[in-house]
Amino acid sequence: MRTAPVRIRAGGPGKPGSLPRSAAMEGGLKLHERDGLLMCYPSILRVLAAERAVRVDRKKVSTVRPSFLVAHLLKEQQKSASFQSARFLESLHNVYRDVTSESPRELVSGRVVPLMRLYRLMTALPGAAREYGRGDFARDLYILDSEGPRQTKSGAEVSFPSSTGTRRRSSDVFSFVGPQGDSAEYYGIVFTGP
Repeated sequence: MRTAPVRIRAGGPGKPGSLPRSAAMEGGLKLHERDGLLMCYPSILRVLAAERAVRVDRKKVSTVRPSFLVAHLLKEQQKSASFQSARFLESLHNVYRDVTSESPRELVSGRVVPLMRLYRLMTALPGAAREYGRGDFARDLYILDSEGPRQTKSGAEVSFPSSTGTRRRSSDVFSFVGPQGDSAEYYGIVFTGP
């Protein structure tokens, strides 16, 4: 028996291997396509065509049947949030401090640093960028921006200025679609205070 190639997109029925919007809507899911990824807040789906599978966040799912994927995504949405935004904020602050410090003890507060620079440093180990992609980083920024916290343990406040950065190269902008279909773009990060 010959099988059609695995293609996951928010398309209509009749496309082999697609995740039809009708199946998602019946299950109460909202799907959004962005940068070649299918987003279903808080999950990100990536097609692994060579393996005839889908990666949901960091877990490989071999069953690409639409009804199974919808049930799996619904279960993921109902789980308590495992993302620890406070730890993520501390990690961002540590890398930011390293980038902006003139010396190990001196922090240049209030300087906008492109998020792409922080992402590259955070994923510098071999294979790290494959395991923690741009979409994952954008999702984590979105959760941090929308749910907090806004302050590190040491008292530094975070903000994400993007007005001038979004006019720059789109490859330096991290974008994500939230649960209500709201789009968010992130270019830079600033920590102010202690």
